[in-house]
Amino acid sequence: MPHKRAKRSIREEQRVQKGADLAPRLRADGDALSSEPLPKSFARAINAAQVRADYRSKRKLQEEDAQAGDDKKTKRRKLETATQIRPGETLAHFNKRIEADMRPLVRSAVQTSLAAIRALKKDTSVSASKSAKPSDSRPLEGSAPVAPASKGKSKPTAEPEPEDKHASRPKEFARTSTSAPRRLNDIATAPPDLSSLTRRVQSKSKSNAAAQGKEAKNTGKASVLSPAQQLQMAAAREEAISRYRELRAARHSGGD
Repeated sequence: MPHKRAKRSIREEQRVQKGADLAPRLRADGDALSSEPLPKSFARAINAAQVRADYRSKRKLQEEDAQAGDDKKTKRRKLETATQIRPGETLAHFNKRIEADMRPLVRSAVQTSLAAIRALKKDTSVSASKSAKPSDSRPLEGSAPVAPASKGKSKPTAEPEPEDKHASRPKEFARTSTSAPRRLNDIATAPPDLSSLTRRVQSKSKSNAAAQGKEAKNTGKASVLSPAQQLQMAAAREEAISRYRELRAARHSGGD
């Protein structure tokens, strides 16, 4: 059967017929070695310089094409990484690092703003000096000469006050005096007087307080005992307790 392996004797016989270590077969176009393509590893070893040159030129073209588009991305990435807290970094160190990075930018911005302010002030001062003309000290012809001031102090003449045409008319927001009697919305009857009721309540409260004070004094006096009376009371109590115990013991013994 073709799909099965032949016997060993048959295989050995075929191997002897074919032979071993034979030269490659000849082709129609010539020797097989001359027409056989070189292996890739061997070709790379021979043409290593050319392969490297081609790779470098290709890589250079790719970098030039991607450099224009990646400049903005790299800048953004740098800013993002700079403004992000690093692993293991505390908040205080992060704040110090950000301040150190931003300090030159802030300093340059302040310097430029101050320079702009100085330039603006200089321009305004120059324009003001150009616009202001020196005033002539000579008096104009035909003008009356100014009289010299006297050494003594002269009192200024008081000008007469202009007469008020509407002095007789009432003002728009004239106020009425509060002392004038008002007849509108007057109270017809005065509120009731409760002095008698308050007197009764006060007298009752005083009498109750006096009675409570007397009772407290009496109870305090009754509760206070002398030391001799306290000893007598204690002795009587002990005697009553002993008698009660004797009676109880007698009852228990009689019952048994």
